[in-house]
Amino acid sequence: ASALVVAAEVAMATLWVLEEEVMDRFAVPPAMMIGMEGLLGIPVGLTLVAAANALGTGSAAGSLYQLSHAWQLALACGGSIASVAVLDFRGASVTAQGSAVP
Repeated sequence: ASALVVAAEVAMATLWVLEEEVMDRFAVPPAMMIGMEGLLGIPVGLTLVAAANALGTGSAAGSLYQLSHAWQLALACGGSIASVAVLDFRGASVTAQGSAVP
C-alpha cells in the first residue's frame, strides 16, 4: 500500500513539472492545460475500466447500475470529481504564477 502512495506522489510531481514545462514553452493558460489533461485522462480511464472488466476485477455495468440507483453515491462521485477539478485548476494557476523548476 505504501508503494502505491509513493507511486501516486511521484506521478503527481511529474505531472506538475510537465504542466509547468508546457505552460512556459507554449504560453498555455491554466484552464486550457487542465482541459488538455482531461482529454488525455478520458482514454486512459476508459482503458483502465476496460482492463478491469476484462480481468474480472471490475464491472462497468454494475458500477453504472449503482450510480443510477443510489443518489448518495452519485452525489459523492460528483463531489469527488468537482474537488479534483478545483485542485487541478488551482494547482495549474499556481504553477503558472511561480516556478518550481529553475
